[in-house]
Amino acid sequence: MIGSAPTADRVVFMFSDIVDSTATWERHGDLMAASLRVHDAIVRECVGRHSGVVFSNPGDGFAVAFGHDDEAVAAALECQEALAAADWDAGPALSVRIGIHAGVAEYRDDNYFGPDVNQAARVCDAAQGGQVLVDMSVVERDRYSVTMLGDYLLKGVSRPVSLLQVGEGDFGPLRALDTRRSNLAFAATELIGRDRQLDDLAGLLAAHRLVTVTGVPGVGKTRVTQAVGVDALPRFADGVWLAELASCRDERSVLSAVAAAVGVPVPDDAHRLAELVRGHDLLLILDNCEHVLAEVADVCEGLLGGSTRLRVLASSRERIGLAGEHIYALDPFISTDHAAQLFRQRAAAAGADVDAFDPSVERQICDQLDRIPLAIELAAATCRVLSPDQILDRLDQRFELLRGAGRAGARGRHETLRSAIDWSYESLDPAQQTFLRRVAQFNGGFGLEGAEHMAVDLGRPALYLLGELVDRSLITVAHRSARSRYDMLETIRLYARDRAAGDGETEELIDRHVEWCRSHIAEQVASAIGSGEAAAIDQLVTETANYRAAVLRLLRRGDVDSAVDLVVSLDDIAYAANPLAELVEPIVSSPTADAHPDRRRMLAVELIRRSTVEGTEGRAELAASMVESLSLEDPGTVQLPVLLIASALGQGADSGYLDELRVRAAASDDVAERARLLVAAVMGRFYAADQPKMHDEIVAALGAARAAELARLMIPIGAAACVGGLSTGDVDTAVQTARPILDLLDDLPTPSIMASGLVVSYTEAAVRAGRPIGDQMAAVRRLGPVLQGDFNRLGLAMARLVQQEGDHELAVRAVGACSRDGRSRFSQAQIEAIIDIARDAIGADGVDRELAAGGRLERSEIYRSMWTMLQPGFAAADAAAQRS
Repeated sequence: MIGSAPTADRVVFMFSDIVDSTATWERHGDLMAASLRVHDAIVRECVGRHSGVVFSNPGDGFAVAFGHDDEAVAAALECQEALAAADWDAGPALSVRIGIHAGVAEYRDDNYFGPDVNQAARVCDAAQGGQVLVDMSVVERDRYSVTMLGDYLLKGVSRPVSLLQVGEGDFGPLRALDTRRSNLAFAATELIGRDRQLDDLAGLLAAHRLVTVTGVPGVGKTRVTQAVGVDALPRFADGVWLAELASCRDERSVLSAVAAAVGVPVPDDAHRLAELVRGHDLLLILDNCEHVLAEVADVCEGLLGGSTRLRVLASSRERIGLAGEHIYALDPFISTDHAAQLFRQRAAAAGADVDAFDPSVERQICDQLDRIPLAIELAAATCRVLSPDQILDRLDQRFELLRGAGRAGARGRHETLRSAIDWSYESLDPAQQTFLRRVAQFNGGFGLEGAEHMAVDLGRPALYLLGELVDRSLITVAHRSARSRYDMLETIRLYARDRAAGDGETEELIDRHVEWCRSHIAEQVASAIGSGEAAAIDQLVTETANYRAAVLRLLRRGDVDSAVDLVVSLDDIAYAANPLAELVEPIVSSPTADAHPDRRRMLAVELIRRSTVEGTEGRAELAASMVESLSLEDPGTVQLPVLLIASALGQGADSGYLDELRVRAAASDDVAERARLLVAAVMGRFYAADQPKMHDEIVAALGAARAAELARLMIPIGAAACVGGLSTGDVDTAVQTARPILDLLDDLPTPSIMASGLVVSYTEAAVRAGRPIGDQMAAVRRLGPVLQGDFNRLGLAMARLVQQEGDHELAVRAVGACSRDGRSRFSQAQIEAIIDIARDAIGADGVDRELAAGGRLERSEIYRSMWTMLQPGFAAADAAAQRS
């Protein structure tokens, strides 16, 4: 170590690393040594000038400690400036990345240890060559030119980290997972022994559009494919998106999972899904495909045939079976050393003293488990109660009959894995075994409340049972915001369900799960008022996979009434969250449901679905069938179906029914019922294009929704107000009415089709009213334009803003790209307004030229261009809002 190391409570760490040093050594041989001498001299001189102390030389880089933030930042900038100007003579020019993080560390043996040291190294890893990155721990940074880059997930760091670039320059995407362009989960532990596989798969993805990773259960397909996605993120402009298919059972649920992953409305078929993502430069990861292979094949065929820039990375026990599919067989660990490293890592996490382990025993355990990662993890988790020698003895007993088959082929390895799970399961006491069988009925995970429901009669708290099963790696835990969520590997879930079937308790456990779904929906719907509304909707959306499983199980029994009850109990919340509304699809497509005598309620459920996807064809006809003998006095009609019936009838239109809604509302003492009825009447007028009559009704409905504290009902009112104002010319009143409603889009999760309607209609009204740029942009910026919402609607809204900024050519190109399909009257009016203004600015020939150019472009190219242009306006609007 050179100099006197800082020993204060807070130390500033700077890490540097040469980009592609290994490859440079291979290409340039001895010449690299000369370059390294120049590099080392520059770095040491710069850090020494600012009182930095070099305490380590990891690889070809430096680890330096400083006592003050400004010393570290100044040294880093000087390093980059000197390296950029260096005379490398005959040696190769070297590019260096630098990262800085401040924190506390243990100082011993002339070195620093602790998580803050590791985070500094990870900040460095995220940088590009020539770049200096810092995080928010570096407080004295404002004296330099600083660019906020956003939140990223760094390897080995448990929470997202806000990264900033110090100094000028455009270095491209960071080498880290951008939380804004991916839904990949963060891996809290290091991926061991898979470097070659990651490199192989990266190469395959560059050459093939569909790559499927196959292998036995527990081999690590999910973990490897997600790691590939993390590494590939900089390559895909529109991100990397994970669709987990473990809870899917049919093509509709596969479509729903994929649409939810990339943030588009759930389409009717794979071809429509391809249209929604066409032109987007993205990687889609499909996880756990083996139980829906035919359905996944149809979806992939539609996606790959309709979108040339999309790539798919799938994990499955079997190939999907499409032409052009490239199979990558992921084997267990080739190296016993890597398997033993995983064993030690997991054993240490379980609290075992791994320093006392005999390495030869560890290696024997891993070899007997066929070096399958899941089996190794299960064995290592027991090290807190058993020694490795005891584990080895027990594994020998359990695998005796399967040892030969385990070496014979894939099925043998599967049986070996099952034996490992058998051993773990039988090590549980009866309460733990029962609890595992019960929670295995959940799909898509569960929260503490679900665990408590399943543990109610087991004599021990659910939290204790969860901890025991988490310790044994039978249940996984993820921390999402303020709540922990639990899940299990699909192999373990299926194993536990098989054990339940063997004990003859499957139907009983299904009943428990359905009952939990009912009670959870009732609890959240009851609390979805006022300040609790957003959280309740979020909780309901989180459990969509569980509700879908319950609906499917009830339908398999032929219990259509209970399935319908479950969906209708969601009330008007389903209208505000597309994933919940999609729960009706299994019901309306079930042959059992089609023959159900209570056709009215079945049609009500179908109206929910049709009101939350693009296109509303046939709604009026459905509503007419539904209300042939319907009276408002019928039980269950003063709920979401009322709103939907009125909306559909407005096109028909039965004005007497809409009048009856208002009469019923005036007589009601229930504020929530009054709000729903008045909103239903407004929406009926809205769909009937009867805007001149809407103003007084809008005011009354908005007041009723506020009184009932039902924010979700205000969003369709805002859209209706804006469309009405545009129709009558009173845009100022429309904007004033809708502007406060926009804030609700920040609070209510999972925007619905009505949310995008509000965005578009408000933007048009604000533009026509000549409102300040902040007001004009207030709606569009709340919904990401590339992979979320109604593509055409949002594109036209953005085109209006682009035109306001003076770029008539880009606005008209956007019209050409976003108006290829049939358009509503409102959208057609937007298009005509854009073209009329542009014709005066660039001439009729210019309009025709740009329309034709836009028609040849992919929508994603247009969205990126418009979003880039509007970003400065967003920043200016933010600054103006803060000043005011």
